[in-house]
Parts: sequence; structure tokens; C-alpha cells
Amino acid sequence: VSGAPVEYDLNTNLWIQNLLAFGFSYRTGDSYVGMVELQMNKQLRFGYAYDKTFSNLGSLNTGTHELMLRIEFGSANGKIASPRYF
Repeated sequence: VSGAPVEYDLNTNLWIQNLLAFGFSYRTGDSYVGMVELQMNKQLRFGYAYDKTFSNLGSLNTGTHELMLRIEFGSANGKIASPRYF
């Protein structure tokens, strides 16, 4: 948007034994996010995040709670067949 200030997103995740992750995100002048994810098995990951706004919009909300669900589809051997060859 013309005239809008430049903002940066800084993100990091720390995975512990490819099972549990803790993450943090910061958007300059706007918000921060804390998150946690759990790898249930090879195909299923569940997570939770809390986003808190500290800009002027922060007076209008108390933050957001987010649930994440990731499901990976594909063959059990980790190889995905190309849809070009069927």
C-alpha cells in the first residue's frame, strides 16, 4: 500500500526430537505470536498458537487463539507418485 510503513516478520521454531516444537513470531510494530506443535505420527501434526496485537488495534481485541491440523496424504513409503503417470 502506498505510504504504508515497512514491516518485518521474524519467526523461529525449535523442534525437540522431531516430536515437539515451540515457536515465536514477531511483526514489527504490530504483534507477537507464541505457538506449540506436536507431531502425532508421520502423517498427523497438531498445533496451537496465540496471537497478541500491541498496535492501536490491540485495544479492540484481546488476541486470537488458533488451532492447526496438518495431515499429509501419500504412500506409506514416503514416495508420492506423479499424477502425470497414471
